[in-house]
Order: sequence, then C-alpha cells, then structure tokens
Amino acid sequence: MKIKPIFGLLKSILGPNLTQAIRPIGHGTKAILASIFFGFPARKLKIIAVTGTKGKTSTAIFLGRLLNRLGVKTGYFSTAVINSTGDQQGEIINPYKMTSIDAVYLQKELANMVKNGCKYVVIELSSEGLKQNRHFGLGKFIGGIFLNIYPEHLDAHGGFENYRLAKSILFKNLAKNAFFVANGQGDQLEHSRFMFKQIPVEVAKTVKDYYVSQVRDYKVTDVAGSIFKEISIDNQIIKTGFVAGFEMANFVFALKAIGQMDKKLYYQAIALKDVEFLSNLPGRMQWVIWDNHLVG
Repeated sequence: MKIKPIFGLLKSILGPNLTQAIRPIGHGTKAILASIFFGFPARKLKIIAVTGTKGKTSTAIFLGRLLNRLGVKTGYFSTAVINSTGDQQGEIINPYKMTSIDAVYLQKELANMVKNGCKYVVIELSSEGLKQNRHFGLGKFIGGIFLNIYPEHLDAHGGFENYRLAKSILFKNLAKNAFFVANGQGDQLEHSRFMFKQIPVEVAKTVKDYYVSQVRDYKVTDVAGSIFKEISIDNQIIKTGFVAGFEMANFVFALKAIGQMDKKLYYQAIALKDVEFLSNLPGRMQWVIWDNHLVG
C-alpha cells in the first residue's frame, strides 16, 4: 500500500482538529530521525535562515548566489530553486514544490551539500514549516533574516498574532554570536523588534543586529536608455538587472547579511559593480519572449 493513502486514511480517522494538533509531533520526530539517518549533516554546515511574508525566495537566492560568486561555497533552499553543489551550475528548479520541504529530503540535500564541500547554507523557512517543527535537526542558525510580515495565511494560524509567533520560532533558534538582519522600514520596525525579543536573553547579548532602511542604507536610480536600475550603497554604484523596488530591497538584505558575516566579504560584494547574474529568478519577475518581444 502506498504511503499517501495511509496518511489520508489516518487523517479521516483522526479528524482535522486532532490531525492539526499532532502534526508538529510527527514532523518534528521525522526531522530528528532523518538527521540521525543522514549523519547530522547540519552540524557540518553554517546555516542562515530567512523568513518573511514576502521576498524570502529572492533574498535566499541572492544571498546564495552572491556568496558563491565571492568564493564561499554555499548551498541554498528556496521555493523556486535548490542548489546542493555550491556553484551556479548546480542550481535546479525545486522538485519538491514547497518552501519547507519534507525533512527526509531536506536532510538528504544537506548531506549532499556536505559531500560537495559547501560550508554555508541559506534556507528559506515558512511560518507553517516552523510551526510544524520541520526545522528540527537543523541545530542553531548562525544568521537570521526577517524581511517583513503582512496579514496573510491567517486562516492557517488562527490570527495575526499566532502567525507572528510562528515566524518568531526561527529567532528562538539563533546561535550565540549569530547575526540578525531585519526590516527597519516604517511599521515593520516594530515587528523586527518583536522578533529580536524572541531570541533567548543570553544569546541576544551576543547577537549582532542590523535594521535595513532605504533612507539610511541605499538609493535606487534610473539608468538612461534602460529599464533596469542602479543602486548606490556605501559609495559604490552597482549595476543590476532589476526593475522593481522590492528586488532592490531583497538584494540589500542579502548584502547586509554578508556584511554581518564578514566585512571583507561585504566590501568585495559591493565592489562587484555588475550583479545581473542575480536576475531572472524562476517565477520571480522572469523575462520571457512573447510575440518576438521581451516582456516581464
């Protein structure tokens, strides 16, 4: 008998409320067992986790691609793509078609990253995956990125406050001396401060925090004769393949995360001058040919 029908039968017997109640136990147990089976691969990797209502995928991919371009072998998981090799050629469309993938596949991919010589991993974590304990077996994160939070997915969480608490689970799992990069813009700053307060007190004392704000950190400018924009940051002008403001913001989050990791790497990153290799993410502002014209 196939496994999916068995799970379907169990759900019908238990009912929706009991199924929802025991799901975190099931996923958490599976995650720990998978970690043991694959030899605790997360212990051999430095993991950076990204969460937010919007922008997780782009930020995770930008950060992974940038680190690899800078010579830091990095694997990454996102809703759109997975890279287990630590180079651009290893990037594949996410075959699991979900953000927080099944723990067995997650640990298998982590083991592949270790085998391929990756040192860092960037992982996109959803509130639903965190609530279900799919992050068990990953250990403590050396970095946490909080992008934003908006009133979405509320039915799955039973209200906004529960949604916010689910996202905050990531920050309860930061390691000592980790970094915390968060949104310092407008009303999102309040939510960023809430997330920081969820870090255990003894850990929080050691955490390097940075709040990204366009007013302070960067300026976006149009380029004559082009639809793409440039960004000015720390006295450097970087040519991009981006057209939307949110792409710029997600790119800056990735840059500032690198800055919290290693200042030398950060200055190498902003000195790249041209980051068009970051654009054209699958399913994210992707350019296609339509009737012999390039459209976005």
